[in-house]
Amino acid sequence: FRTAITSWPDFLMINYIRDQFSAWILTDVGYTPFVTGLGGIADEIRQKQWAKSYNAAGGILGGMNVAALHTARVDRDIRSLRAKGYIANVFGDMNGGWSNVPGAIKGLARLTAITETGTRLGIYKKAYQRAIADGLSEYDASVEAAYIATDYIDFGLNGNKMLTARRTIPFLNAQLQGLYKMVRTLGGDEAARRKGLKFALGAFFKSTKNLPLSRTEKQAIRTGRAAWLKMMSLGLISAALWAVFKDDPDYEEAGEYLRTTGWVIPMGNGKIAYIPKPFELAMI
Repeated sequence: FRTAITSWPDFLMINYIRDQFSAWILTDVGYTPFVTGLGGIADEIRQKQWAKSYNAAGGILGGMNVAALHTARVDRDIRSLRAKGYIANVFGDMNGGWSNVPGAIKGLARLTAITETGTRLGIYKKAYQRAIADGLSEYDASVEAAYIATDYIDFGLNGNKMLTARRTIPFLNAQLQGLYKMVRTLGGDEAARRKGLKFALGAFFKSTKNLPLSRTEKQAIRTGRAAWLKMMSLGLISAALWAVFKDDPDYEEAGEYLRTTGWVIPMGNGKIAYIPKPFELAMI
């Protein structure tokens, strides 16, 4: 059921748009929505140096259906070595007729994950460049960047008591991990997962007293503050749209559900433009 939904073209497009806003809010590495993401997709398709570096550093694959699968990572390594592109994997030899259907299905499965992998790869590239600028070695920079890209939404972060629930309830794990990541980011807990608010407050008060801060503390404060400002900016956009279109019949006709899950812009003649919001990150 979940695989069918995540493979649907409409879902792929909407999920990609949401991912661009989420990556922009949850990271502070200079991620530019769509521009950085499309660059990551291009690197993943071509399997060039950035994709190989990300894979070597242990970066997680995109897509909740394959993110935590060891076999998927091994297969990705093999494809990197063979230097085969996605087009060959998806379409293969069309002269093979029905015998090539299994290969096409596998190629489609890879294609459905490429948008999320491209987003993570874009985060990795920006985080790596920031780490190098901060003076880290190439190895340390790749490890830190892979962590940031994986922690963006870590589908493999769960315990054994949740196994049955995760397999039974579609998208439960994705929703929990998205909410958990938001709370950690807004609380300044980008790297220290178990210290939570104590870590955030400690770093904040140290900064107000001009005490020396570790690199992790500085990044946590900077990322958290930026995330709050970005979320507030999305809230202002929503408020502005409501103020402009609140009396528009097409806006009202769109319904509360569409206005809650996305930005609705009346286009005239009974048509609307719908831009999906990044779930809980659009709560303001």
